[in-house]
Amino acid sequence: MLTDLYKKLKTPEHKGKDIVLPEYSTRALYLSERGEFFAFVGIYCKDAKQILLESWPYYLAGKHTKNLGKYIKGLFRIKFGCILISAFLDHEIYYDKNFKQLPDDYFIKMTVVNDCYFGVVVREENESIENEELTRQCFGLTYSQLSYFLEKYAEKLGVKNQYLQYPRITRSINRDNFCDITGLWIPPSFPYIAFNDGYDFSHVSLFGFYRFIGALLSTYSNVIQQLFEQEPLCAEIIRHIKNINNYFPFEQKVTREHVYPMGVIESIKS
Repeated sequence: MLTDLYKKLKTPEHKGKDIVLPEYSTRALYLSERGEFFAFVGIYCKDAKQILLESWPYYLAGKHTKNLGKYIKGLFRIKFGCILISAFLDHEIYYDKNFKQLPDDYFIKMTVVNDCYFGVVVREENESIENEELTRQCFGLTYSQLSYFLEKYAEKLGVKNQYLQYPRITRSINRDNFCDITGLWIPPSFPYIAFNDGYDFSHVSLFGFYRFIGALLSTYSNVIQQLFEQEPLCAEIIRHIKNINNYFPFEQKVTREHVYPMGVIESIKS
């Protein structure tokens, strides 16, 4: 339980109202006393041309976001594989709640050129160990869980042979994409699901995939659960997917309109 991790963390406990932006975006990882993980990964600037992911200007460090209204609209947060525009912890929503900042040896591991692994990991001596509970709050499922589930899905409903597999986990290193189901933003190096190569549903966000599976699980016949109930580990994975909800009362999902606002306006005009 993440409440147990909170108690074990040796970092100081602070009220949300006393927390300021850290120097680096990689340090903006916090755990609430109730076990909710806040993974802030960038700043949504008021300048429509400026999307700051995995970074923010040095002059914002050490400041309260309430004093930065002319610069920013909010922070980017990852939850259940969905990128959100969120208030920071010094906002009135979290003002009187207690938080601890995760130590420097915790970090979010994103995909790289030859590896689609993702997760929230902690450096311990000479190795990095994944914290699966933090990973699930951030990405919905762990990489191993999602890989396993997709492999079984491909065997039963998709394409699985010695040459290829669909659906599968993939990523784009240099370009933004948008989910073909939800319209959610999929930035470079962020993992997503491809159901095919180069056609519709070739870019499905992690959150979009969970909602898709959740919809199938909600049907009366519950076909998906029947298909996978004999597979080891799938019952636990399905339980996790059922717990991924669409409830973001204080945040806004990031879509194309947020990433390319001027481009949307111009296309409407033309």
